[in-house]
Amino acid sequence: MVTQCPGGQSVISSLFRSLTGSKCQVSPSKQNGSVVDDGDDIKRSNSDAVSITSSKIEPPEKPPENKGEIFFWRNFGYDQGGRPFLKVNHDANMEETGHVLIQEWKLGTPRIVLVVMSNVSPLSQWTNTRQIKNFQKGLISATNTTEMWILTNGINVGVTKIIGDAVHGEINRRNSKSHFQKNHQSSDIYSKIIVIGVAREDLLNHGDCFDGSNRRVEIENEGNKIEEHKYDLNPDHTHFLIVKDGTINKTGINYFLLRLQHYLASSLDPPKKSASPYRLNRCSLGILEIPVVAVLFQGGTDCARLVLDHLKRHLPLVVMKGSGGLADILGFAYSEINQRPQGIADAEFCENYLKPELSRKITEKFPQLRDNSLSRNTFRDRIIDCIRCAKQIDKEFFDEAILRPQRESFVDLFLNQGFQVHKYLTPRRLILLFRKVRHQEFFQTICWEGALGYGPMSDIKRNFIETDLNWLIEKTTSMENFVSSQELSLNAMGMYCTDPSAAERKAKVLLTFWATYTNRILLAKTLWKHADQPIHLALVLSMVMERLSLYVMDTSLKAEMEEYSRDFADIATSMLDACYLDTPDRAFDVLNEESPGWGYNTAVDIAAEAKNKRFLSHICCQKWLTNEFFGKIKIRELSWGAFSVPISIKVLLCAFFIFPMYAWTIFQTKECISTEDDKDIVDFDSDNESDDKTLISDAQDKLKIKKWSVQRTWKAVMWNPSTFRRYVIHHPPLWKMIYLMWSAPITKFWTFQVPIFSRCAITTPVIAFPFVVQDPWSFVGQQVVLSMNNSSWIFQEWLVTIDDIVLTVGDVAKQFSYYCQLNEFYLTFKRILK
Repeated sequence: MVTQCPGGQSVISSLFRSLTGSKCQVSPSKQNGSVVDDGDDIKRSNSDAVSITSSKIEPPEKPPENKGEIFFWRNFGYDQGGRPFLKVNHDANMEETGHVLIQEWKLGTPRIVLVVMSNVSPLSQWTNTRQIKNFQKGLISATNTTEMWILTNGINVGVTKIIGDAVHGEINRRNSKSHFQKNHQSSDIYSKIIVIGVAREDLLNHGDCFDGSNRRVEIENEGNKIEEHKYDLNPDHTHFLIVKDGTINKTGINYFLLRLQHYLASSLDPPKKSASPYRLNRCSLGILEIPVVAVLFQGGTDCARLVLDHLKRHLPLVVMKGSGGLADILGFAYSEINQRPQGIADAEFCENYLKPELSRKITEKFPQLRDNSLSRNTFRDRIIDCIRCAKQIDKEFFDEAILRPQRESFVDLFLNQGFQVHKYLTPRRLILLFRKVRHQEFFQTICWEGALGYGPMSDIKRNFIETDLNWLIEKTTSMENFVSSQELSLNAMGMYCTDPSAAERKAKVLLTFWATYTNRILLAKTLWKHADQPIHLALVLSMVMERLSLYVMDTSLKAEMEEYSRDFADIATSMLDACYLDTPDRAFDVLNEESPGWGYNTAVDIAAEAKNKRFLSHICCQKWLTNEFFGKIKIRELSWGAFSVPISIKVLLCAFFIFPMYAWTIFQTKECISTEDDKDIVDFDSDNESDDKTLISDAQDKLKIKKWSVQRTWKAVMWNPSTFRRYVIHHPPLWKMIYLMWSAPITKFWTFQVPIFSRCAITTPVIAFPFVVQDPWSFVGQQVVLSMNNSSWIFQEWLVTIDDIVLTVGDVAKQFSYYCQLNEFYLTFKRILK
């Protein structure tokens, strides 16, 4: 997994906080494999890599003796406290090295290990002082909050010197602060800063001092000799590992660093009872799995293989884009691949664009490869392999992040890196997720026994998705047949029923439902942040929590779930409010959206089903409901002095007498609205104004202005941002006016109220003043009343029939219009062919 970030951004601290206490496990089959360096005839097999849990390789009787302390010359004298060092071969036993690190140096067990990858050269392209300060600040903040080891190349140049300066400043700050507070209060407790330099012996100016003849090594740095490839050790490191590289191409240092990462990142078994006393006291880190994170600064051609091997072990890598060298090329390739829908699988894009661009950038960054096409292409292919390995996120890691508590930051990191949930969420894996939480208290008591009605001894069966899960979703969301096993399987295989975006949206929603049904609200909110339709999902989650609370007997848990329901409702309302304040048209589009993933329900439909009064009372929802009630008509407000006709009377008169529609009704159709410039308004922002313009336009200009007025659709008018427009209303054909008038909900509402009011007006006198049966005229009156009542019923049925006829005629007219358009297109195409 690769995370690219601009150089200098203070992301190191937040990344380490999310990784602290987490698990970064590497499969032994991937870690202990053979490593073969290009251009090197030396092959390293599994026998070279020491297995941490193997009992075949016994350690020597005594630990290695080639170690001691380094004393640097500073301020006209050597340091009082020395820096411990250990000289090892590149293929040294990791258990011996771990024994020295943990037992003899007493470094303790780290909670995270940071590996700084960089070539041995100055950071010539990273010249932004502010970015460097931000990086140092984030690194020190991370060391103050957790027990961390920092592994560098130990050379006093480049990013290693920057890290050393930051550590030196932090130590001075701690000493001054503790000195100030020693007589007042106890000093603050900080994590111990541990910076280990893993340096190659042949690159050091004083490499001959580490021959083992003297345990006290005194070094006076005189400066780096870049031409001779000789450098000084950084004096601000706390410990040093001096590696004697015996390989021909000097790649053994990378091999040693990889095995050290493997040793720190792998799970260690507890010592056996049959082990020797010396072996029982050897190291170790305990039964822990330590996260190992690498950060790439600049980097040369020799760093590409190290980065590739690091990624093959499924260890995270942060690329500091902007630091130059390999980091910039990797950041460029990663950005380009992320912008492609198919990613690295797009062979045409990789061959025709990516590879030529990478070759061009390689020649710019590394001029020595300009004339060596073989080495350049090999280096380019390694970069592409790095991107390919970075995009292959292991599904088991995502399983661990989903199932383990307090791993929401990891889930967020996976989704930010483009992890495809629909490729992960197969029917089998979805059932396994529910089986793993089957005996969880919340899911068992609330969902399994309460909502589904199963007993405590029943188990999840193979048809859980089609029966139980769909029934649970229907009871909590009122959406029938929400998920299908066949659809999930096809989406996971890439054979999409609709499109990849809809498949990804459905998978994220299902995973969010799973988090909600297991009462992991923080995980549900993390998944909600990556949803394509956040308003819809927030409303649904609010409804789910409210309906699940009906099965809760515990008062405190029920109050907590009701609070969560209100939180999701507030989130949906606040998002709608922000969208409405920013772009009202976009807010109306969100409310109009009928997605098949939600059963073709709009956000208003979901809010109405959830009885979310706060969301429905929002001004945007109220305007949307008003527009839906009026349909595609608008009643004009025309008054005669003190008198004004109510809207209900206008609607009834327009519906039954037709001709009042020309005076009172505006139809919002494609043909009835056009715009033209308001000739009375002057555009003061025009840049084409001049003093020689005539004040009186001639007839030709008027003709041009008249021609410039174009017909526009209603949608275009609604999206037009100009305020200097006025609408010119044109009435559609008469048949379409009748269709639009009778299809409007407001017309149906008031026309269906007429028979009801008429029946009430007729039957009320009969009930209030009953007639005397002996009077012959009373009998006639009763018959008249009954006849009028029956007539009102017949009138109401007649209205229903008219409404159906109008809708049917409108549909037939639409189909006939489409047929005419197709026929015209066919005739035009036929003329073109002739």
